Amino acid sequence: MGEAITNKKICLENDDEAASEEEEHELLQSTSKPITNINDIGNIVDKSFLKDADTKLVLTNLWVPDTKYNFPILECNKKRGLKFQHKWLHEFKWLCYSEIKSGAFCKHCVLFAKSGGVGSQSLGNLVTEPFTNWKNAKEVFRYHMNCKYHLSAVLDSEHFLKVLNKEEPSIIERIDRNRMTQVEENRKRLRPIIECILLCGREELALRGHKDFGSISVDEDALRQGNFRAILKYRAKGDDFLRSILEGPGKRNKYTSPTIQNDIIEFCNTILLKKIAKKVNESKCFSVLADETTDISTKEQLAICVRYVSDDNMLHEDFLQFFEIESLTGEALANSILNGLSKCGIDCSYLHGQGYDGASNMSGQFRGVQSIVRLKYPKAVYVHCSAHSLNLAVSTASGIRPIRNCLGIIEKAYQFSILQKEILFFYMRLKIQTTSPV
Repeated sequence: MGEAITNKKICLENDDEAASEEEEHELLQSTSKPITNINDIGNIVDKSFLKDADTKLVLTNLWVPDTKYNFPILECNKKRGLKFQHKWLHEFKWLCYSEIKSGAFCKHCVLFAKSGGVGSQSLGNLVTEPFTNWKNAKEVFRYHMNCKYHLSAVLDSEHFLKVLNKEEPSIIERIDRNRMTQVEENRKRLRPIIECILLCGREELALRGHKDFGSISVDEDALRQGNFRAILKYRAKGDDFLRSILEGPGKRNKYTSPTIQNDIIEFCNTILLKKIAKKVNESKCFSVLADETTDISTKEQLAICVRYVSDDNMLHEDFLQFFEIESLTGEALANSILNGLSKCGIDCSYLHGQGYDGASNMSGQFRGVQSIVRLKYPKAVYVHCSAHSLNLAVSTASGIRPIRNCLGIIEKAYQFSILQKEILFFYMRLKIQTTSPV
């Protein structure tokens, strides 16, 4: 009888192990498709019209596979077992690899050389089509880098970056000098507006008020038009140039509308993200913290933060951004986190840690976010968020009456300490009692 029970127990254990192995195999199959990077040049090649932001992304922040990336062996190269070599990216600086297209491209020619072959024919490999013939790769690369259309595309790329970085004026600015004067005038008008918005953001003041539209009268104090307009009017009382702008003719040349305010805030966000990304990439080691929540419009938002050590050996924890998500599955959240980091300009090859809550879609061993991220970045060790752990511990301990009462007293003491009026009232009562005659 005992032997039969033991055999049955062994069979059940074997079934559990088999189920676990089968689940892990299904996970590997479902995640065999690489997590697509939004900065992949394959997203740019098929676009018929490129914005300046797309061109800048290709030239300055294009996705580059790390040294441990496993390049696939394509069907055309399966017989010889050939695949793309990472060292080619260092040997040919203009070369880039597309994970989406599974081939190589010339980033300069993709942007500026759609035609230029014999008889100005449209170009194919390395420009509009991925190059995959790895057998003759280096010969083709050397031939391409000496082509006239490639050299012209490289010069166009350098000129684009110089104009974008204001290192030299654009063609329009060279032709029209009056335009340069107008640009300087507009910048002079915008400077106090930007400084006012930065002040409100730094002091955590709301910009909008009861009435934040219409004309502005500097000497009118009756209307409550919000912090932004109030600060502008106060500054204009000692600034004749700003007063002339606010009270002068025209409606579209004041730059005080809510739309302009939002645009300036968005530009500030872009600049701050660039600075944070630069510090994180220079540290070459960071951890990601993420949690999802629902906003007031019932949209799921994913908050992403990073922890890193700066050059002065100081630990920093910076918030990056909220990203809207459509699904709460582990794979969808892992895609959102990695793509969000890449969108902010952070190199995910430096990812060495992850911190999430204990939900199964985040911490799951097989289909959780942490396991999917570790398939691509094995050094990213998962740690259960200490804040969530503390919350769970306090919530569980509150089941004991003395602990629950103690926490209640601590909460009331905290609330009392932040109420300045009650503190002042208590102080005055105490002062009266100590000074009154016995």
